[in-house]
Amino acid sequence: MQFDAVVLAGGRSSRMGVAKSGLVFEGRPLVEVAVAAARGARRTVVVGPSGVAPAAVLTAREDPPWGGPAAALGAGFDRLAETAAEWVLVLACDLPRAEHAVDALLAAARPHTSSPVDAIVAVDGRGRRQPLLALYRADALVRAVASARSDGGLEGLPLRRLVGSFATAEVVVDDAVCADVDTPAQARAFGIEVGGAAVI
Repeated sequence: MQFDAVVLAGGRSSRMGVAKSGLVFEGRPLVEVAVAAARGARRTVVVGPSGVAPAAVLTAREDPPWGGPAAALGAGFDRLAETAAEWVLVLACDLPRAEHAVDALLAAARPHTSSPVDAIVAVDGRGRRQPLLALYRADALVRAVASARSDGGLEGLPLRRLVGSFATAEVVVDDAVCADVDTPAQARAFGIEVGGAAVI
């Protein structure tokens, strides 16, 4: 099944104090971990500041910068232009274990090739959806992004609201797979390093 990927790597990281995209997890910056998790994609777009993305991927920047995940997704999706694959994998770069969900998301999408389902979203053991670890149907994103832009724009719009009307199927994964890294305490839980030293 063909899919493209958008990796969101442009958040302010205000609770962490340093850019999360560069935090080192198991020897690699988190942005590289996310790109590797999307390794089966036809094309991968990394949305974030200049210099964040590894080589051999497309890049984009949300407008305005720091405009939030919906704005970042819109910018990344724009970079794919009108040639996006049927499905678009969306990953936040602060999900260190995301790769453990990607195969399950793709497998769940295959039976929905001709069904009305617009999204396949990872869900933790408590039933909480992780919209930044999900597959979205490209034509549904086209409609949602266009509608949001005509109704106040994407800046500051919660991603859950952008995709809230999508017909959604859920894939239950381990809690650690859906867990993100927003604070030094969460970084410690993953053994993540900052600048070559463990977060303390």
